[in-house]
Amino acid sequence: MTLGGCFAVQLSACSTPATMRAGDPSDGSSPTGGIAILIEERIPHETRFRRFELHADGTLKVGGGQTAVMHKTDWEGRPSADDINLILRASQDANLASGPPACQPRLIDGEEGRFVLIEYVTPSQSFVYELEGDCPSLAPLLAGFEKAAIARFRRTLDTLPEAGRQSVPSAR
Repeated sequence: MTLGGCFAVQLSACSTPATMRAGDPSDGSSPTGGIAILIEERIPHETRFRRFELHADGTLKVGGGQTAVMHKTDWEGRPSADDINLILRASQDANLASGPPACQPRLIDGEEGRFVLIEYVTPSQSFVYELEGDCPSLAPLLAGFEKAAIARFRRTLDTLPEAGRQSVPSAR
């Protein structure tokens, strides 16, 4: 369905304006080529809620649980160039600039069990999709965001002592 330049699987998606902002690719300062992507996944029966935002300046923001339910993030960092390229490649492979990804119903007790909100913003266009069900073409995109978001744990784990027997200085 197309309405006013907005693609969606539901009419309500077109009333949702994009909150992400594209960057200017002409000055070379955007590691994403000016593209910004938001993906928010909600699986209520599993109590699983997560939100990923890749901004045009290369900032990654992540939120999970109650934070994601409130459409917010609680961590931000800078992913590696490889992680950014992985996310951008996955978004191109999902054809987000061509229309909404195909999804199959994921019914739990007769109710839809998975909801995904995507904002895909380029310097010249923005797309907002509200999707229901399993969308196989989004799996690599979610995996790319998950890989980049692992950095928030890696930095914390790197500060911990190594596992095993620790030497304790003796008091003399």
